[in-house]
Amino acid sequence: MDEKPEGVEMKFAQEQLTVAIIGGGHAAVRAAEVAREYGHRVVIIDRHAYLGGSLAASRHCWLKNGSCESDIPLPEGALKRELYVRARDAGATPLLQTACAGVICTGIAVCGVLLVSKFGVRMLPVDAVIDASEDQTVTNHLQGPLEKRDACAELIFEIDQAQACTERTLELKTWPNLSVHRTLREGTLAVSMSFRTDYYAQDHTTTDLAMQMRQAAVQVFADMRATYPCFEQSRILSCGDVRLTMMRREAALRMNLETVPGNVDWVPTTAYIRELERSVEPVVSELCSTLERPIVASGITVFSFGKQLDYCDVREDFDEQLGLRFLACRVRPPESFKTSVLVAGGGTGGGMAVAALHEEGTDAVVVDMNMSLGGTSTVGLVTGAWHGYQDGAWAKRNAAIRALAEKEHTAFHFAAARYWDNIFLQDGQRQRFYGGSMVCGAFQDKGRVEHVTIYGEAGFRGGSAEVFIDATADADLCYHAGIAYELGDPDTGFVQSSSQWGSDPWTTKNFQHKHYLADLDVVHPDSYADCLRGLGLSYRDNSDYHIADMFTPRESRRVVGEYGLNLRDIACRRQFKDVIAVALCLCDNHGRMSDDLVTAGLLGSDLYDDKEIRVRIPLRAFIPKGVRNVLVGAKALAGERDATCLCRMNPDISNAGYALGMVAAAAVAAGRAPGVLPLRPIQAKLRAKKVLPAWADDGAPAWTTDFAFKRLRENSSDGYFPAMVLADKALLDRCERLLPEGGRVAEQAAMALAWHGRPAAYAVLADMLARELPKDAAWVEDKGAAGWTLRSVAGEEFSSNERTNYGKPQLALCPSWQSHGLINSLVFLLAKAGDARAVDLLLPILERADAGSDELSRGTTPYSRQRLDVHRTYFHERLWALAQAWRIMPDKRAVTGLTALLGKKWLGGFTVTDDWCDVPPFQLSYLEVMLAAALAACGGDLGRERLAAYSKDARAIYRNMARRLLAKYAG
Repeated sequence: MDEKPEGVEMKFAQEQLTVAIIGGGHAAVRAAEVAREYGHRVVIIDRHAYLGGSLAASRHCWLKNGSCESDIPLPEGALKRELYVRARDAGATPLLQTACAGVICTGIAVCGVLLVSKFGVRMLPVDAVIDASEDQTVTNHLQGPLEKRDACAELIFEIDQAQACTERTLELKTWPNLSVHRTLREGTLAVSMSFRTDYYAQDHTTTDLAMQMRQAAVQVFADMRATYPCFEQSRILSCGDVRLTMMRREAALRMNLETVPGNVDWVPTTAYIRELERSVEPVVSELCSTLERPIVASGITVFSFGKQLDYCDVREDFDEQLGLRFLACRVRPPESFKTSVLVAGGGTGGGMAVAALHEEGTDAVVVDMNMSLGGTSTVGLVTGAWHGYQDGAWAKRNAAIRALAEKEHTAFHFAAARYWDNIFLQDGQRQRFYGGSMVCGAFQDKGRVEHVTIYGEAGFRGGSAEVFIDATADADLCYHAGIAYELGDPDTGFVQSSSQWGSDPWTTKNFQHKHYLADLDVVHPDSYADCLRGLGLSYRDNSDYHIADMFTPRESRRVVGEYGLNLRDIACRRQFKDVIAVALCLCDNHGRMSDDLVTAGLLGSDLYDDKEIRVRIPLRAFIPKGVRNVLVGAKALAGERDATCLCRMNPDISNAGYALGMVAAAAVAAGRAPGVLPLRPIQAKLRAKKVLPAWADDGAPAWTTDFAFKRLRENSSDGYFPAMVLADKALLDRCERLLPEGGRVAEQAAMALAWHGRPAAYAVLADMLARELPKDAAWVEDKGAAGWTLRSVAGEEFSSNERTNYGKPQLALCPSWQSHGLINSLVFLLAKAGDARAVDLLLPILERADAGSDELSRGTTPYSRQRLDVHRTYFHERLWALAQAWRIMPDKRAVTGLTALLGKKWLGGFTVTDDWCDVPPFQLSYLEVMLAAALAACGGDLGRERLAAYSKDARAIYRNMARRLLAKYAG
């Protein structure tokens, strides 16, 4: 590898003097505030998904009040929010979930930092570095970490139903001195276990210590229950990371480098926090007042954990949204390991893959950014499942967790973490967990991934395996290996929303009454800056009590696989000989689906079995095309967007992960690639374990054209659906012969014909539209406790107080709402039929279109009112149908109506120009962009103006979408 690639020196600088601050605690944030006062660009670099340092990570939720013994609450959620808000308000840029993996020097001066994130390894040129980390990160990189350090350690676990406890300290046989502290949540206590430990500078020491200490917490809690009657009804709710406080060593000395104390005192007080921040101010002021750009004249050297790091393939990577110049590169890890199976991502799917590998006795290493396995079920605050196939490995896992929770008197989240701990803490186990680590590179050659690069607490390591399972949230391993993938809606790039939930500081009777389960926004998985923006949204209006440490995207990159799952396969009940997994779901659009059958409201009842959609998934959909030794799990399986989104429920990801673990174990045992294994023995095991239900390959007949024609002739309101799915010319010719029969049969045939672009459908659809228009919905008024009213075009009113479980008006009870839905479908089908006469029918509908109410549809429950991913305008589907119709058949006569529509209330003005602000419900933005695109397609100047405004939007999804549409309609 070339240590000093040609051209690096010439570009090694930012436009503005830039200061990098390492660490995320109080000292780091105060240093950022002071540096900003001198006008410098400031970035704060921390590997966590939040600011707050070890206090936040350990959930140390109190400060000692001066010299007295009383506590001042410092809730972990409030700490994360306060420090993040302070940093952003000062104008600093927090680079979260980003590790400082090295220091870049030119001569005796520091001129940059080496960063690692899920997006890879990148150099960041800076003009000064301030090390405010708690573990002296920069000194460790320049001088090498001490092999052994004496450390004070603390594990804090929270218990409930402890109102009767009046003690401040507890004396136990198993633990001589425990301190207890009130939390923000009524009846709960934080129990602090303090101890000393020898900290060894080797990979995964902290991960192993965390697992051991969770086990110790269970033993201590059992002693608490036995010794103190006030804890008899209590449970362990949760625990934080192990907090380590080490003696500071002499800091490394370099030009343009300052080191300030970043570690918080073992028993932090309010006075100590103030003094810590004050101690930072003169050091940072002296550095920033005389700061000059280092001259990069003799090349650069990268130091990581005391060693000079080899790097290559340096290329400039300017981040437009952040306004920062990075230099992407690859590194050669100084150490490496080999294993049979490497699992990247230890969440819902990856964790179950590890469980299967454990059962099969297969060597494995699992790598995850979190310090415990389980993903959403442990770190992400998600319990249960909205839908999904809830048998098989999922049911077995949940039963084991519930039994463990009952035995150890813990809540589900904590028991879930303990479930995974027990795998790794067993004597002689053959699986290894590398927590707090990221896959940041991969190398593929001749159809095989040869090795991956991992960065963890002791630096870079290379990992090679016979089989790799990519179970990361965004297919990160495949991304780094250069494996082809697709992302979002094929037309617009739109993706489902992301979330980072919080906990209420009080007990709620059900999830509808929780306040912090709102999705944040649509976040672009390929944009580093947009992922940082999404994390930032987590700290605007979230819980003071607890904010999850995990940012969760609902939709991932989708690999291009050996087979792509599609909606037609699912609808037609296609059977696969290589089926290894299933999904069971509804169309759960936390955003908007892509297929026109979904968006036009044309999904028929034939798609469902027992009110849910059954999905059979072949092994080929989990294998990237042309890559023999990689299996892809989680949400990244290959296929159409709508088809793969049906497979994202936790039970389905869990069962699929288990199946992939079984396949990987069999591949290792046979010495063969997963794609060429004999699958019958594996399928037999999966059936025996109920991972594969009977319907996975029950031989049910697939749809035929005769079946579709039969459905058309039945007296059904959705008999058109099979004929829409089956694109068969002979079938459509038979449909045309049904039109003269009239009645419902002709209407169903016309809808199927229109779907396939046959103008013969026009006359029947026009008659249907004329019949339904007088019954169309015109206005909705929600009067809260006094009920709601829906008024039709003809002036008829329907009033009720019936509401959905979200507290929204149950509009489906009203006949005019049913006509409203049918008209929406007809608007789309008339445009798709390809008859120019449809323009005259749709113009009057466009002229009277609006949002449907003066108020947005928000519901009455806290959960509903805070969600950003739902349709806020009552007539959203009508507006969407019109936007799509005018994009399909653009006409200048629609310019006036579309221009007027964009000026109406709730239909415009939803651009976001700042990445640190509240965002509107993103469906409103998406609708505005689509209406603007329709107007631009018809030749309207306002449409192009709106798209131009969105092309500068702070949200990458809308920015890219608008640019794509603007280029399409530029003429």
